[in-house]
Amino acid sequence: MPERPPRTPRWWRALSLRVQVVMLLCLLPGVLFHELTHYVAARGCGRRRLDLDQIGFEVNPWDPSTPPWRRALVHLAPLLVGTAIALTAFVAVGLGVVIDGPALLFVYVGFNYAAYTWASLADLRGVEYLGVYLPTSE
Repeated sequence: MPERPPRTPRWWRALSLRVQVVMLLCLLPGVLFHELTHYVAARGCGRRRLDLDQIGFEVNPWDPSTPPWRRALVHLAPLLVGTAIALTAFVAVGLGVVIDGPALLFVYVGFNYAAYTWASLADLRGVEYLGVYLPTSE
């Protein structure tokens, strides 16, 4: 029986186990919620697939009736939700809400918030779907 190639990227396998554990503990919640947000946003858009080995998400095939704006929304969902969370926190602090806790907890939440809202190249490709709404010179 032929051996299956590893599903993790070569750069990840090159890291020591200690570095892998630290990175997973620090960033996994944010990255996992990022992909779950795509998954929820794509409800009704086609066949959804969440790959927990590579921590990735895809819709394949897209439902032909899914409009381009909805496809773009699926790609940009974590960025949009993360922006709404940041604006809510900004307004809460502006209204005088005091959030108290250990500084290390805020650093941890900040790292995961950054991992959650960070748009990958695949996420940014969703903007291409909006091109059908732009005026053409013809």
